[in-house]
Amino acid sequence: MTTSNLFLIGDVAGFSPHIGRLVSMMNYARHTTLAAVKGLTAEQLDHLAIDRLPRDMDRARSAVTAGTELAREAVLGLRWQRAGAV
Repeated sequence: MTTSNLFLIGDVAGFSPHIGRLVSMMNYARHTTLAAVKGLTAEQLDHLAIDRLPRDMDRARSAVTAGTELAREAVLGLRWQRAGAV
C-alpha cells in the first residue's frame, strides 16, 4: 500500500473484502504511529505521563457512566414504546 491511498479504506489485493478493509485500516494505523514516534529515543517512548493519568481516568470513567446511563434510558424507552405506554 502506498501513501497515496493510505486514507482510503477499501479492498486490498490478496485478501477477502472484509479482511482487506481491516488491513487497509491497520496500514493507516501503522503509518501514522511510525510517523509519530520517528526519531524518539527509548526513554522518550517509555515516558508515561503519570501526572495526567488520574485526570484522564476520571474523564474516561465519567464518559462510560454517561454512556451507560444514556443506553439504559434508551432501552427503557424502547420497552415502554413496545408496551404501548408511550
